[in-house]
Amino acid sequence: MPYTALEKEKVKSSDYITIGSIIDRFENRVSISGAIFFPGDYSLNKQSDVKSLLMNAKLKENAFVNRALLYRLNALGERVVEALNLQDILAGKKQLVLLNNDSLQVFYKAGLEEAATIKLTGEVNSPGSFAFTPGMLLEDIILLGGGLTDKASLEEIEVLRRLRKDKTLADTVIYNSIYKFTLKDSLSLKPGSLAIALEPFDVVNVKNLPRNKNAGSVTIRGEVLFPGVYQLNSKKDRVSDLLKRAGGMVASGNAAGASLLRNTFPSTMGIEIKGIKKQLVFNQVADSLAEQKLVRTLDPGKQVVSFNLENILANPNTEADLLLEDGDIIEVPKPYTTVSVFGAVRFEKKMSFNENLRFKQAIREAGGFSELALKKGAYVLYPNGKVQTVGKTLFFRNYPKLVAGAEIYVPERKKKKGLSTTEILGISSSIIGISTLVFAIINASK
Repeated sequence: MPYTALEKEKVKSSDYITIGSIIDRFENRVSISGAIFFPGDYSLNKQSDVKSLLMNAKLKENAFVNRALLYRLNALGERVVEALNLQDILAGKKQLVLLNNDSLQVFYKAGLEEAATIKLTGEVNSPGSFAFTPGMLLEDIILLGGGLTDKASLEEIEVLRRLRKDKTLADTVIYNSIYKFTLKDSLSLKPGSLAIALEPFDVVNVKNLPRNKNAGSVTIRGEVLFPGVYQLNSKKDRVSDLLKRAGGMVASGNAAGASLLRNTFPSTMGIEIKGIKKQLVFNQVADSLAEQKLVRTLDPGKQVVSFNLENILANPNTEADLLLEDGDIIEVPKPYTTVSVFGAVRFEKKMSFNENLRFKQAIREAGGFSELALKKGAYVLYPNGKVQTVGKTLFFRNYPKLVAGAEIYVPERKKKKGLSTTEILGISSSIIGISTLVFAIINASK
């Protein structure tokens, strides 16, 4: 009923009153959106046409005027679309009267193109991708990249360019053109070098100076005159070179006990390659316990390198004089006075070393082998990183010689896994079944 009739209507108990909303329909509305300054709804009159709507809404400078879309309702109330050339309409070459509920969509030029970028790589402070702007030169992209690093080479700046405008339909093995430039500094070109404007999707690569590199550092500790961290001078630096720079070994140094630690994987190796190498090792592992042991071995980052400092001091610059690598740590200790025993013995301990101390005697002083000891797997780790295992000649075992600072390791045998109750019951049932079958065959043959 009309709202005005409510005063005459008496409301009774349990009545419901519902007030409806106004229908969302207009009889004089058109709308415009997109690349215009004043988008929204506009009133419609008999003189309204597309040109007047564009004049009121104000086209933006970067509007695409060659094609716009006009949405309107047909006689069945269905939405249809009509393409318009706004350039012709604005020039008066074409006129189109607007209808109620018409909607005009004007596109941006940039929205109809792939976003153009310039990629900057190599020795710049902030490499990355930058939005392309017409007229951009090589100096401009280097400026956007924060300038050149100290390692940058000014002799060859490469610009790799797609063959974007090649109309050849045949396949080709060449997809880019490469241009090379020489810079006077980070922001200007040398006289005589051809400067060209960059194009969309160019890739600018700034190479590094071959000799401007950090060769890495090594550490020497212990009984040398000047222990500390030293920068490598070249790829050919050896252990003897480092000892000279460190002032040599002092009188209290023990060359026979010196040790060298080196990165498990080279510092220059990428994380991806390290992961692949580890996975190749893990693929050979049969159980999770063995895999955990490998993780503990590979992840610490350093491993002992077997080397003989006495031999190096006596014969420098020979094959025994190892080339140093980034991250190496050399430890020159004082003379050792003890021998250590670890692993499957009754009491792990250190004991004083003397020239008469033998392998079996050291084991006895540690309480002897435990019940789980794998005697044939025992080995000695010497201070310089060398390892010697227990050998065997005919029926006799040959035990490694001990020196001061040696460490004896005795591994354990793998524990044999007993049968579970279910497995025992299964085996018993199988035996009973086979026995019953045998007796049945014997009885049948009588």
